[in-house]
Amino acid sequence: MNYRAFAILPLISAGVWAQDAPDPRIILEKAGSVYRAPSALELKGVKTHEQHDEFTETTLRTPFTLWLTADNQYRMDSKSKMGSSLQICDGEKNWNYISQTNRYFVNTGKSDPAYLFDSQVDLRTPASKLKVAKILRQETLETGGAKHLCQVIQASYERKQKKGSMEFGDVTFWVEQDTYLVWKTSVTMVVDMGKYGGKTPGTETTLYSSIQLNAEPPSGTFVFTPPAGATEQKPGGSDKRSNALLGRPAPDFKLRNLDGKEVQLADFKGKVVLLDFWATWCEPCREEMPKLNKLSKEFKDKDVVLLGIDVGEDEDTVRSFIKENGYQYPILLTSSPGDPVFDSYAAHSYPSMVLIDRKGLVADYKVGSGESTEQTLRDDFTRVLAANYVPPTPSAEPKATVTTSSKPVVEWPDPVTAIDFLQRGYRNLRDKSYTSAIQDANAALKLKPDWASAIRLRAQASYDAKDYDAAVNDYTALIEKYPDWGQMYNQRGLGYSYGGKHDLAIPDYTKAIELDRYVASFHNNRGWAYRETGDIENAIRDLNDAIGLSPEYTRAYENRAKAFDKRNDLHSELADLDVILRIAPTNQWAKNQRDDVRKRMGLDAAPGEPESQATADTQPATPAPVAIPLTESIDSSLAAPKLISPPDDSVFTIYPRRTTLQWEASEGAVSYIVEWDYSYRDLWHSEDHPATRVGYPCTATTFTFHFVGAQPGRWRIWPVNAAGERGQASEWRTFRYLR
Repeated sequence: MNYRAFAILPLISAGVWAQDAPDPRIILEKAGSVYRAPSALELKGVKTHEQHDEFTETTLRTPFTLWLTADNQYRMDSKSKMGSSLQICDGEKNWNYISQTNRYFVNTGKSDPAYLFDSQVDLRTPASKLKVAKILRQETLETGGAKHLCQVIQASYERKQKKGSMEFGDVTFWVEQDTYLVWKTSVTMVVDMGKYGGKTPGTETTLYSSIQLNAEPPSGTFVFTPPAGATEQKPGGSDKRSNALLGRPAPDFKLRNLDGKEVQLADFKGKVVLLDFWATWCEPCREEMPKLNKLSKEFKDKDVVLLGIDVGEDEDTVRSFIKENGYQYPILLTSSPGDPVFDSYAAHSYPSMVLIDRKGLVADYKVGSGESTEQTLRDDFTRVLAANYVPPTPSAEPKATVTTSSKPVVEWPDPVTAIDFLQRGYRNLRDKSYTSAIQDANAALKLKPDWASAIRLRAQASYDAKDYDAAVNDYTALIEKYPDWGQMYNQRGLGYSYGGKHDLAIPDYTKAIELDRYVASFHNNRGWAYRETGDIENAIRDLNDAIGLSPEYTRAYENRAKAFDKRNDLHSELADLDVILRIAPTNQWAKNQRDDVRKRMGLDAAPGEPESQATADTQPATPAPVAIPLTESIDSSLAAPKLISPPDDSVFTIYPRRTTLQWEASEGAVSYIVEWDYSYRDLWHSEDHPATRVGYPCTATTFTFHFVGAQPGRWRIWPVNAAGERGQASEWRTFRYLR
């Protein structure tokens, strides 16, 4: 029933609006009374989460429908590009279902529905704990096909809600003049990115398209019925497969972290290790991560290491999420949910946490989230670190053998349900048994027709098997089901590209970028397709964007170097090759290509001997880097150069990012070494990877270089005497680019 026609809607005098200076507190109190009066509410709308600073912008839109009763029964159906979710509370229990895993969690007791609203401010009590409120303006808001004359009110509350490093601030309400209905809310937030990242602002906005007061909930609204094939995940529980790991050597693995460095579990022998298997779309995982971040700091100096293992998501998605929340413990990447590490640890529910003792034995295994997680893990760390700790006795259930590599091999039961076939399909995909993976996907679809997860498995298996036509057909089916899922357009584009149809791929990459323009790989892939079709200028434009979004994206540098090569811009190509080798010193293609380009340019001098000095407008080739040994003797009598420009804390708006440095000559110096650096994860690269420090030689007192990306950087100068000894280094000067 439409709220305008509802007879028992409380009659509220409009007199407060006619006053010259209406009291915003009274307006919020009356708005709350409107929402408290009905026995049930039905609210429909879209939540938009935005995170933005000079370097990063992310946007996530989530359409939703919320039913809420006076006695705090509720049902929230929501769907975003990360998937769909369902939250239900019947007054005694509450359920949380996540479509990506087809699993649900159950908690007993009533749950406060305030968290369903922006900044946890319940629309039924917007004046509760209110500190200050003021009217900003009067505004006509159009939503749901109607126009609403609203007072826009900004409110500050006594308690700012915090989640990890995210702090919520003021809330803005759009309150309709005639009805006191709230049609829009927006809350400011700040994410503390640490010493070098600063504080990143953001907003969460809810725009309501429909508000129904005293609507009658359909029968069964607050009854949870598990979807077909869904299984319950009990917090803290573990299944028979995970029990097979207890007391046994933890399976070793090698995975890449967000810095591109390979991390091996065996490297941490002698320390207590906690593995957390998680995903950005997993709400219970997101709830646990602030606790894990806190524990990682607390036990940092007590031989405890936390490793987060992401469930096969896109690197840019993971990087953006970690940066947004300021988490500082190491995050490792996997290629897909079928990566061998998940099977090795029977980690097919998230979050799954595996505790490993100093001897490398599995000490504990937990699945799910809960209020007691932080204290439970703190107690577990203390217990396993104790001198009298005794590891658990290995269980014989289910049947398991131990190979020479000490990896438990679990005898998986024959699949019965659709999810069983899906999981076996991903194991076959991991083992490169593509035909078997496709057969399992078909079996799952027979039991659960049109199941997107099974279609996606079949698409990936066909793609990996290089049956690109079949992959394109399945990705097309997924796009028809989820027309706003940018990743599916990107995947179909890759199917076209690897099938030699770059002209068909470009529209798909374009659509992916329209849906999420902050994913670097989408820009890289379109740049690659443009390059292959001969459109070099558009290719370079896209690859510039990819590198701007992900400054250590070596594939984008490779593609741009190849585009520069086609344009015969050898200076720019050489600069990109130098950057690749700085990020990945073992990249053989870049080494060979750099040697070839130097020969074509006539640069036959030994690396480290620049042919000519750089000026700001000639786009010179960057000289080859030379190592700066940390143990090399230093001539203390050779004074540090006095730096001239740019000044410390400079901010640049130019693009491309070409920085010209200038300093005064040092008496006794015959040459100089220029060292520059960049920050990430609250660390400077040279401090986190001291063995990879490199500098660039020059004989003049000016130097121009191409900076890697739009993140904080710094530079300093070393003087070098005639004997080749370094003198005293100058101070560091910092800078950053806004593009």
